[in-house]
Amino acid sequence: MLQRFIRPIRRLPRTANLQSVRYNSTLNEEYLDTKNLPMRWEKMEKEAQEEIIDHLADLQDESWTKLSPDNKKACYYLAYGEWGPRNKQTMTVPEVVFKLITSGILFIVLGVTAVNYAIDKEKKEQLESSGNPSAA
Repeated sequence: MLQRFIRPIRRLPRTANLQSVRYNSTLNEEYLDTKNLPMRWEKMEKEAQEEIIDHLADLQDESWTKLSPDNKKACYYLAYGEWGPRNKQTMTVPEVVFKLITSGILFIVLGVTAVNYAIDKEKKEQLESSGNPSAA
């Protein structure tokens, strides 16, 4: 009696198990997985990142209703996420030391230049006020 209400499951024809799918490149389908993309993005190879960007750009040309939630999240991350120039990485210790040393040298040079300019200006005024007879 219950079998009458249960919808029979359609059997799809079996296809050969493919190990990978090619999308106009040599990269495998596993690189095009967009699940949890923000966590994996920095660890991925540059070629894989470019392939995902191209793949998502192609998907966005169609209706947004056809995109899966993971693809929508990946598109949002690529558009507004913290990667590339928007990455807020902290500086390493050697970078901080280098920045401090170069900034210190720059300000020392600026200070010495300002002091020398003031001394030169004073000496010029003294020479002009002493009334140099050879100038006349």
